[in-house]
Amino acid sequence: MPDGIDISPAAGRLFWANIGRVPSANDGLVMSTNLDGSDVRVIIPEGKVHTPKQLVVGHDNEKLYFCDREEMRIYRCDFGGRRYEVLLQTGNWTKGDQMG
Repeated sequence: MPDGIDISPAAGRLFWANIGRVPSANDGLVMSTNLDGSDVRVIIPEGKVHTPKQLVVGHDNEKLYFCDREEMRIYRCDFGGRRYEVLLQTGNWTKGDQMG
């Protein structure tokens, strides 16, 4: 289920986050495609992020930024998924840190 979509006109790509299918699973992912719908790519595969949301393109530095509600993290990576890193973490979802 897509949640968070943005476009890089300079790169000619659309990027989106999929929050996953099973709430308790670590099955979210980030994907991209050419603006015409061709060349669909997985940027961040399942198992690397729980429920990615609020994706935004950093146009000046060609980075993707997205949040993960359950993991309570903000991530960043380049358009190809490299340099994938956690910028901020406010809790641990496996320990029940989420506020209800």
